Amino acid sequence: MPDLLDGLRRPLPYTTRTGHTVTVAGGVIYLNARPLTPVDAHDLSCALARAVNDVSNTSTREVQHG
Repeated sequence: MPDLLDGLRRPLPYTTRTGHTVTVAGGVIYLNARPLTPVDAHDLSCALARAVNDVSNTSTREVQHG
C-alpha cells in the first residue's frame, strides 16, 4: 500500500511517483509548472480528496459485494 501521507511529510518541491510536481516560488504555488492561486490550489486539493474518497469507497464496495 502506498504511503498516503507522503506528500505531507516531504518538503517542496514534491514530485509524485508519476512525475507531477508541486512547488512554491516567489509566493506562487505551481502544479506541473502551472501557477495556481491559493484559492484554486485549495479547491483542487478538496476536489482531489473527494475523488480519492469516492474511488476508495467504490473499491471497498466492489470488494465487499464482488
